[in-house]
This record gives sequence, structure tokens and C-alpha cells, in this order.
Amino acid sequence: MHPATKSLVEFRLVTAGASTLTFGYKNMQHNIHAPPGNTNNLALASLILASLFVVLGPIGSIAGVICGRMALANSKSNGVTEGDRMAKAGMLIGWIGIAIFVIGLLLVAPFLWNFYIQFRTMQNQ
Repeated sequence: MHPATKSLVEFRLVTAGASTLTFGYKNMQHNIHAPPGNTNNLALASLILASLFVVLGPIGSIAGVICGRMALANSKSNGVTEGDRMAKAGMLIGWIGIAIFVIGLLLVAPFLWNFYIQFRTMQNQ
């Protein structure tokens, strides 16, 4: 490889960014561009909603699981595999959020029930 061509290749790789790769021999250059992503929007919504379970509570988790199931069904029917991992991650995080909510509810429920019983006995006196 000619030294000038090598320096041209390295210069183009640094300035072009991650989606463009330029290489060449003497006067011949080829540009390889990554195709634009065709990510399923429901998969993205699933991941975002499920990740917000801390803020939205079980509503975000349930919506994340539903959007993830819809995204997987949509991708299977259309044959598009972009976003499958995002949809599966959103569903996993959603189920984890639902489990955390249920466990928290089971841990807090006895204390709330005890508080309710004490409140009712105070009202009856």
C-alpha cells in the first residue's frame, strides 16, 4: 500500500465518524455507509416505559410489557428483526418492575392493614 493512500485512509476514518468507512488504493476510493436503522417504535416505547417503572410505578411496567409483546408480534408478522432485543429487554424490565411492585405490596400490606384496624378501633371509642 502506498504511504499517501494509507494516510488518506486513516484521515477519512477519523473524520467520517462511526457510520462511514473509507478506504482506497491509489486513485480508487470506496465508501461504505451503514444502512439507516429501521427500529420498531413499539420496541423503543417498551424499553422506555418499562425503564420508567420507578417513576410511573406498575403502570409503566405493564405498558412496557404490552408494548414489548406488540413489538415482537409485529416484527414476527413483518419479518423485521430490528428492535427484537429492545422489545425483549423492555419486557424483561417490565416484568421485573411488576415483581418489585408485588413484593413491595406484599411487604407493606400487613402494616397498612394493622394501621387500618387501629384507626377503626380509635373511631369506635
